Amino acid sequence: MISLLPFPKSVRFLDGESFLRLPPQARVLFQAQESTFAFLDMATRLTGLPFTSGYNGVVVKESRNVPSGGYRVTVDRFATVFYSDMAGLWAGFSALLQLMEANDGEVILPRVDIQDAPDRDYRGLMVDLARKWHPVEILFRYVDVCALLRINRLHLHFNDDQSYTLPSDRYPELSTPGRCYTKRQLQELDAYAAARGVVLVPELEIPGHAKAMVSALPELFGWKDGAANVLCVGKPEVRQAVKELLDEMCQLFPHAPIVHVGGDEAKLELWNDSQECVEYMESHGLADVKDLYCEFVGEICRYVQSLGRQVAVWEGFPPEGRRFIPENVLVEPFESLYYTPDRLFSDGYSMINVSWQPLYCVPGRHWTGKDILAWNLFRWENWWDRSAAFETPIQLPTTDRVGGAQYCFWETAPEDEAPWICENLAAVCERCWNVEGMPSYESFSSVWAKVGPRAARLLAD
Repeated sequence: MISLLPFPKSVRFLDGESFLRLPPQARVLFQAQESTFAFLDMATRLTGLPFTSGYNGVVVKESRNVPSGGYRVTVDRFATVFYSDMAGLWAGFSALLQLMEANDGEVILPRVDIQDAPDRDYRGLMVDLARKWHPVEILFRYVDVCALLRINRLHLHFNDDQSYTLPSDRYPELSTPGRCYTKRQLQELDAYAAARGVVLVPELEIPGHAKAMVSALPELFGWKDGAANVLCVGKPEVRQAVKELLDEMCQLFPHAPIVHVGGDEAKLELWNDSQECVEYMESHGLADVKDLYCEFVGEICRYVQSLGRQVAVWEGFPPEGRRFIPENVLVEPFESLYYTPDRLFSDGYSMINVSWQPLYCVPGRHWTGKDILAWNLFRWENWWDRSAAFETPIQLPTTDRVGGAQYCFWETAPEDEAPWICENLAAVCERCWNVEGMPSYESFSSVWAKVGPRAARLLAD
């Protein structure tokens, strides 16, 4: 068995010697320049050899015969990566980074022909930056781990009740002192991730989980004493401010095609005590605070789409909110409580699976790589007895409208994420890359014994 994760769909061992010895070089092509230099950097760190640009080692070639996101790696006289897009190029680079060994100043690779492509495009990791501060250096390491393991989305939860970690030129008072990234840090992270085949998914959590915003600017976002954790969306100036913050977010992350606007667990009943919200509901013909919530989320979703970005939300709006929420919004069901995945599917929404069980890690509750491998992409489970997925999982048919899955760290500090992040991400990628197959944990573990230390090295570097 070849030591490669996710398991490739086609592997053919070539005749002749078992291994090919190459100098630590890679040919740098103009159209793939940044990605190739990123590959050289990671190869140097993983092998200890000083990889440089050159023509006698790894060769990259664009090919129309390779499917989107897929790759072909042929190790014969050279190690050649064939690709049709940048996602496929990094999938090929990932294969080489997992397979290569250093020996006497040369690179050893098995002589193989590998052809592979993912079943689903979205393979994600989410990190809660608002509740537990993550130094920006940690995020760069997470990008490296994602690149090695073919996790191609890094979702960043920037704000919550505890802090607002984004910079803002328009509203600088929002940024929590001592817990805020700079514009330069985030722009560098965005470019670094893009060069490694990882797409950042920035999130502005609204209208709930917003105590940090309300506390920082109560005269704008709040009412009464400013103690609420939900924005006062009845005020036109609040809607305008949110749009300005989303404008800034898109400028910070030019490589991010998806912008997440949260939308979950808002304490809607508080709006009944807001004169502005009550007057807004009356003047706009909204029946209650649920209508107000859905109308606001729908307006913000359409605004993000007007900026040329796809928009994503957490499960949070109820089925009756369909008339406000565009059908082309990407929904991430996690609790199976507000709007269950089977209903979302029936009503035409596309989804990313973030099933609480087994894809959440929170203090005191988590699942393992073995649990994730036993799960499938179209199933939602939950340990909570209020969830519709409690005891009896919600199982959808195989469908393209479940575009992938995402592993989520909530309320977890980097040192507590470290024991779980690498193996669990590899398991998530396996379930998204090969939807139909279900490898045994024993076969997965035998390969992980070789791949895992490389991921751990990047995490610690």
